[in-house]
Amino acid sequence: MRTSHTLKLVIAFLAGGITIFAFSPFNISYLAFLTPAILLLLWLNSSYQRATVQGFVFGLGMFGFGVSWVFISIHRYGGTGILLSSLFTLGFVALLSSMLAIQGYVLNRFWPKNNLRKILIAFPTSWVLMEWVRGWLFTGFPWLYLGTTQVHGILGGFAPLVGTYGTSFFVVFVAALIVALLYSRKLTRLFAFVTLVVVILLGITLKSINWTKPIDAPLPVALVQGDIPQQLMWSDSSVIQHIQKYIRLTKPYWQTSLIVWPENTIPVPLTYAGGILNPLQKALLPNGALLTGIPVPTSQGETYYNSMLGLGNTHGLYHKRHLVPFGEYVPFAQWLRGLITFFNLPMSSFVPGEAHQKLFRLHHIYIAPYVCYEIAYSHLVLSDLPKANLLVVISNDAWFGDSIAAWQHLQIAQMQALSAGRPVLFTTNNGITAIVNAKGKLQKTAPRFKAVVLRGSVQPMIGETPWVFLGDWPILLMLFAGLLCSWRRID
Repeated sequence: MRTSHTLKLVIAFLAGGITIFAFSPFNISYLAFLTPAILLLLWLNSSYQRATVQGFVFGLGMFGFGVSWVFISIHRYGGTGILLSSLFTLGFVALLSSMLAIQGYVLNRFWPKNNLRKILIAFPTSWVLMEWVRGWLFTGFPWLYLGTTQVHGILGGFAPLVGTYGTSFFVVFVAALIVALLYSRKLTRLFAFVTLVVVILLGITLKSINWTKPIDAPLPVALVQGDIPQQLMWSDSSVIQHIQKYIRLTKPYWQTSLIVWPENTIPVPLTYAGGILNPLQKALLPNGALLTGIPVPTSQGETYYNSMLGLGNTHGLYHKRHLVPFGEYVPFAQWLRGLITFFNLPMSSFVPGEAHQKLFRLHHIYIAPYVCYEIAYSHLVLSDLPKANLLVVISNDAWFGDSIAAWQHLQIAQMQALSAGRPVLFTTNNGITAIVNAKGKLQKTAPRFKAVVLRGSVQPMIGETPWVFLGDWPILLMLFAGLLCSWRRID
C-alpha cells in the first residue's frame, strides 16, 4: 500500500469500475466484497483529504460505468447533442460519486485511528447510510446498492430479514472483515476469520427459510412485449397501429387469468380511449383480466398521471407515485422548458399520484402496481405489504437502449421479490420481460428487442417476512446508533 497517490487513484478508479461486474447481467457477486475492501485499504493508508479524492474517483469508476446508459437516454432519445449529453451525464456521475467522497472524508476525519471500530463498524455503517442518502436526495436514485448483488450471492438470505439496506451492510461488513484479516494482529485476525465464516454460513442458511406461503393455486399469466421503437411511442400517426399490434399479440390469450401490457401501451388519454377500451373489456370477459399503462388526465385537464388501468376481471386505476425527473416532469419548468430538446420530451408533464392508493384485486388476490423504477423504492413496496399477494411492474426500458440498465432494473425487482417474499411480474416494452418467483429467482424471461408473449404461471403468496414486519427504519436507526457509538467510544 506504500504507493504514490496517483497510483492509488488509478487503483480506486479500476476497483470502482470492476464493481459493476457484481451486478446483473454479469452477476459475479463476490466482487461486491472485494472492491469495497480495496477502497478501505486505500483509505486506511491515506489522509482524510486524499481519502476524499480516492472515494470520488472510486465513484467515477463505479457510476461512470454503471449508469453510463443515462447518456443514451439524453442523447439518442432526448435529442440532445453529444457534448451537452456528455456534460449532463458527467455531472450526474459526479453527483453520485460525491457520496463516496463524503464517506471517505468523514471516515478518515472523524475516525483517524485505524482500529476495529473504524474498520468493522464505521466503514460498513457509513457506506449504507450514504446509500440511504442517495435514495432520497434530489428525489432519490436507489440504483447500484451493493445489497442487490446478493440476489445471486451467498448473502441473499439476509434480504427477507433486513431488506436491501441491511443486506448492503452485511456485504460491506464482509469486505471489512477481509481487510481486518489482512491488516490486524494474530488474535484479531482469528476473530475476523471466525466472524466471516459465521456471517457467510448464516447467509447461506437463511436462504432455505420460507418466510411466506402460497395462497391458492398458481395464476396463469401472459406478459406482452410489443417492442415498439422509443422514437415512435408517442407518434400520433402510429398510435392505432401500435395498439393493434398489442391486440394482435394478445388475441390467443384473452381468457388468461392475468394479462399485463407495459407502461403507456395505450398512449391515448383515458378520457379519449373509450373506443379502444370497450372492445378490450368485452374480449376479456368472463375469465380474463388486463393491466395496462395509460395516461390519465388530472381534474384540471392540463396535466396527466402516468397510470395503470385494470380491465376485465380486475378494475381500478393506479397513478404513479414517484416520477422520474426530466423524463416525466421537468423541475423548474418555467426556466428550463424550451432550452434544449431534452427538457421538452413528449409527456414530460406528468404529476404524481397520492401516496396511498388501492391495490388491484383479482378475485381475492391483491396486486400491488408499480410503474417503471418505482419498484426500486423500498418504502413504496413496504406501503403495499403485507396485503399484496403479487407485485406487478410495468415499464418502458427502451429509454436505456441496448445497455446493462435493463438488467440492473430487473435485478432490483428481484431483490424486492426476495425481501418481500412475493413474486413479481416484470413487463416491459422491449425487454427484459420476466416472471420472478418469491425467492427472487427468474422463472421465465422473454428475449430482448422482440415482439413476444411470455406465458407462464405465478404463485401468489401471503404472510410477512421480518423485513415487511419491521421495515427499513429499525436497521437504519441501528446503523446510525452504531456509527455514533464507534465515534464516541463507550467504555
